[in-house]
Amino acid sequence: MKSTLLRRLLRRRPRVGLALGGGGARGLAHLGLLQVLEEADIKPDLIVGTSMGAIIGGAYAQKPDAKALTTKVVRYLQAREEEEELAARRVLRAPNGRLSRWANSLLQYYYLTRELGRSALLWEGPLERMIAALLQDEPIERAEIPFTAVAADLLSGESVILDRGPIRLAVEASAAIPGVFPPVRLDRRLLVDGGVRSLVPVEEAHAAGAERVIAVDVGQDLGVAAPPERGIDLLFRADEIARAHLKRLQLLRADLVIRPQLGEVQWFEFTRYQELIIQGEEAARAALPQLKRMLR
Repeated sequence: MKSTLLRRLLRRRPRVGLALGGGGARGLAHLGLLQVLEEADIKPDLIVGTSMGAIIGGAYAQKPDAKALTTKVVRYLQAREEEEELAARRVLRAPNGRLSRWANSLLQYYYLTRELGRSALLWEGPLERMIAALLQDEPIERAEIPFTAVAADLLSGESVILDRGPIRLAVEASAAIPGVFPPVRLDRRLLVDGGVRSLVPVEEAHAAGAERVIAVDVGQDLGVAAPPERGIDLLFRADEIARAHLKRLQLLRADLVIRPQLGEVQWFEFTRYQELIIQGEEAARAALPQLKRMLR
């Protein structure tokens, strides 16, 4: 009896890694999940993030307080939305108090580009502002929870693990969507969004030392698409199929996969943050029994 109890006391809990996937605005669901893990007193030993998973994961690793982080993210999104709406009204309001036909068309274009992630200008400003608002300007090594951002090197095609140096630069590289934000030049590499190689960084979590990996997949399901009408639609669909297949293979190495039910929410719909956070919470609560069994 005593020997059995002693073995249980000496048994080491497996080193748990949290792999947070990318998905643009859909990644806000990570906030809800982190809140539930905190409530259940479950703290990961390390966090690995891709794209939005790197932004949320990096900020949480620096200061593990999910509620405070959620408040900070929501306030940032609200402030950006109010700022842009005021700017649009100021610029486009006609002298007589009504929008002219030309101004109305321009306003529609403005909101379209804003909803496309505020990235139509193809410059790093919006991404840098968000990262600066959410992450402290410190080395990755100083994070309270060991953290790794995952990027992809356009030159070699390799997945790149970023676990040293300025955390903001690492996260920016991990979230630099090709064609939307400029790539980040670092150590003779040309780094872009880690989702190009690893949308949910399970393999990288194992490489960082995790013995058990909790993968959080916030990507959209492949589904059945309408017949493509243009050449560009064919290219996008082929890319979606390839990425979905690669992700399925990568998730096979996870010990637990959590998939919030985010429906058809698009990657640029940051204004839907409330429902995204709630769905993250619900998915985490549903997974808690399995998660607790895994950690015994």
